[in-house]
Amino acid sequence: MNEAWRQPPIETDGGMNLGQAYARDRSTAALSACIQAMRANL
Repeated sequence: MNEAWRQPPIETDGGMNLGQAYARDRSTAALSACIQAMRANL
């Protein structure tokens, strides 16, 4: 996501990058840690 903020704004439909996903490694790891913490406190 950080990479997306460094790019100029998209002004056309053709400018949308639908073929390449942004890396989610850090957010997936953070989500997992959050869920583990929530389960531990149930």
